[in-house]
Amino acid sequence: MHNTQAPPPPHGGDTKKRSVLAAVREYLTVIHQILVIIAILAGAIWFIQRKVASPKISVSHRIVQRRVHENVRWVAIDVLLENKGVVPVHMQRSLMRVQRIIPLHEEIEERLNDGFDLVLQEKHSVEWPALEQQESNTRVTVLPGETRVVSWEVGIDSHIGTVRVYSFFSPSVRDTLGWAHASVHDMEDEI
Repeated sequence: MHNTQAPPPPHGGDTKKRSVLAAVREYLTVIHQILVIIAILAGAIWFIQRKVASPKISVSHRIVQRRVHENVRWVAIDVLLENKGVVPVHMQRSLMRVQRIIPLHEEIEERLNDGFDLVLQEKHSVEWPALEQQESNTRVTVLPGETRVVSWEVGIDSHIGTVRVYSFFSPSVRDTLGWAHASVHDMEDEI
């Protein structure tokens, strides 16, 4: 008796293996694409949180003052520029100003005596008269994590009781965008 059973198709088991391998490949391709999308989103979130493109500068003042003569007080101003960002910042321009608060300027005192506000209506701060002012093309580079000090010394009348120190630094010679800081200091004699 002859076996009348038909022979199995050639490579029948191979077709099953190929379809399983194709399914696994397709599955891995989908997983790979999902992981690429997640990586791109994670990078975008990191970039936005770090704001890599925008510099971050913190400005503060350190003031030392002494009466050096009966009519003159020496004031040493250190402006501390701290780069809290991750990109270097190249300063091109600076403005430093010492303004008189006490004793009040006669014009401000008259305005107050006449019942007017200390801050003018169209302004956002008091326009204290300037005792000293210096604007210059300052070339200072502050690297990430670094603090640079820009120093300035002035002499003011010894009768001045309180001053406002204002500083402004800009990465552009012409632009008004930059970093400013103002601080108020009492000019008292050391004991």
